Amino acid sequence: MSVKWPITPLRDIARQVRRSVRPRAGTLYGQVGVRLWGRGAYRRDPIDGVETKYSVLYRIQKDDIVVNKIWARNGSVTVAGTEIDGAYGSSEFPTYCMDTDILLPGWFGWYTRHPELWAQCDGLSRGTSGQNRLRPEQFLDVRLAIPPLEEQHRMVATLDNVERLIRERQRALEEAKRETEALLANVFRNLIYGVPRRPMAEIAPVVRRPIVVEANRSYRELGVRSFGRGTFHKPALDWASVGSKRLFVIRTGDLLFNSVFAWEGAVAVARPVDDGRVGSHRFLACVPDPMEASSDFLQYYFLTPDGLQQLGDASRGGAGRNRPLALSRLQAIEVPAPPMERQCWFDSLRAGVRKIDVLRSTDSHDVNGLLPAMLYRVFKEDTARQLFRRLSA
Repeated sequence: MSVKWPITPLRDIARQVRRSVRPRAGTLYGQVGVRLWGRGAYRRDPIDGVETKYSVLYRIQKDDIVVNKIWARNGSVTVAGTEIDGAYGSSEFPTYCMDTDILLPGWFGWYTRHPELWAQCDGLSRGTSGQNRLRPEQFLDVRLAIPPLEEQHRMVATLDNVERLIRERQRALEEAKRETEALLANVFRNLIYGVPRRPMAEIAPVVRRPIVVEANRSYRELGVRSFGRGTFHKPALDWASVGSKRLFVIRTGDLLFNSVFAWEGAVAVARPVDDGRVGSHRFLACVPDPMEASSDFLQYYFLTPDGLQQLGDASRGGAGRNRPLALSRLQAIEVPAPPMERQCWFDSLRAGVRKIDVLRSTDSHDVNGLLPAMLYRVFKEDTARQLFRRLSA
């Protein structure tokens, strides 16, 4: 940008506004919340006037600047849209109206998503750790390099359009993923229709590989996430911390169940990177007969509604989400057992879907990084250098 935009204190173009209301019993007041890192505002559940601890609430109007005093340093600043027009905030959410002949609400709304504003709010905040409040009058010390209105309109239109295109792309990626998953599920249903079922004890029995804990050694534990999200590596466990815990070795290809949360899909297949790690007695490792079943095929089955139902029926009692799956009940579960060539064919199809998912994830990541990159260019080039020189002077 060759033209230098004038640097203006926010107090020259905005002022704090207080549309105060005294809460009354029997009247509901929609509450406001402001997300971190410039992610906008939202309406919280309405509250009866008799239930609030505040003696005064403040009504918010569209195009107000709304600040969370505690979290402004973490980007909890927004410009009110229609979603919070008419909502109420406490004194913890000071509001400001801006001179729209100089500053467009849409332009400042985009600026709230830029780290430059967050850094200024952080520098202006004071207090103890975790409670660095930004006093309402201090927020007006924020300084902006403000382009002419015509330029602001152009910038807002460009960024709005890019955001719209990104959302459309993300919706398309999500829809394609849903369609792929539905197609895979339909193929699986057809594949197992009418095939015989056999108990896990016959085709994929539980195998225990106990280890003897030795002094001065550490043991790399493995965990299994719920909802079919795979395995994860826990920090190494020192031998002295093992105590009376029994540990068992896990091998590549094991079909793993976290017995406490199996009912909510804590089922995974051990990959090469998991080989040699250990799990406690709460992790059940099944080893399929290679002539009868594959781990990937069985895992997919246990993540279907029918498979989850069976795991749920075999998991009893416990407090809260803890519903242990007993080894004997797991062994008794009957699973579909089509011929191995059909299982292998499905596994290869599923592997192909995983590769597509990786490509989609990469695409999604690239798309998500587009807006921050554009914001950097829009707000950070010559104007940013000019601003920081002035701020440090």
